[in-house]
Amino acid sequence: MTSVNKRHFLTFILIALAVLLPLVGADGNSELIREFRIPRAVLAFAVGSSLALSGLLLQLILQNSLCEPYILGLPAGGTIGFIVGSILRVPTLVAGFSFSAFLGTLGFGAIIVRIARRESASLILLTGVMLNFVGSSVVTLWMTLSDPTQSQAAIRWLFGDLSRAEWTPTGVLLGLTVVSLIYFWRRARDLDSLLLGEATALALGVPIVRLRREVLFVTALLLSLSVSLAGTIGFVGLMVPHWVRGVSGSLHRRTLPLVFLWGGLLLVIADSVSRIIFQPYEIPIGVMTSFIGAPFFIWVLFKRRGVKDS
Repeated sequence: MTSVNKRHFLTFILIALAVLLPLVGADGNSELIREFRIPRAVLAFAVGSSLALSGLLLQLILQNSLCEPYILGLPAGGTIGFIVGSILRVPTLVAGFSFSAFLGTLGFGAIIVRIARRESASLILLTGVMLNFVGSSVVTLWMTLSDPTQSQAAIRWLFGDLSRAEWTPTGVLLGLTVVSLIYFWRRARDLDSLLLGEATALALGVPIVRLRREVLFVTALLLSLSVSLAGTIGFVGLMVPHWVRGVSGSLHRRTLPLVFLWGGLLLVIADSVSRIIFQPYEIPIGVMTSFIGAPFFIWVLFKRRGVKDS
């Protein structure tokens, strides 16, 4: 099977599963499907595509295939910003977008980018672990000091929740992700130049500093809105870019659209499985993606080490 046929076949399988699985258990109830299942599936697609696209761009500008929004601690920054905004009663902007979550994500992202320019890949990952620890500590403190209603909201941010889908904020997130996809797709040549290393990209006239700032701004925007709508969902931005590069190569005119599509479809499938597998109980979507993503991360880590040792 050629790489083109493999891409088409896998995309068809993902689309089929993403369409069929949300209907499981609905028993033909059109109101349930229309009012709950479809909005939830669209939100899952929007969040998944934004996480996958952010992961691909971060891996490129940081020159590290192990980088991913969750591993780098960026959603933790958004969570802290959201909590601080809630405590200070900072009003949300259009469609539930939390400006404080955006600032938190942007701040954590600036820390990562600064470290990435001077330090090793292992220190970048350790910094991400530290930032995640800080985020978890803040959420735990909030849960301890808040009333039960706010504690439930904190649990939602910790483990991810797609059950409160609304059309307007979902449309805003999906629209911003599509605009970001088109923008960076038009700059695919600059992105491809970075695959050859920063020195080569600079020699070819690529404005690396500006490109890095653009990626940081866009990922902070997408992740802050994603955190506001669905909480913390990890490893999508790690797994999907690796899978896509495995079947389509590294050229961004191919990888960008496929990462967007596969990221959205994967999260729709994962959310449906998390709802179905232990009915009537529902596994938090962040737990489901971690079950898959954590072993995958370890596998990629050992694979990289094996390549270096050989």
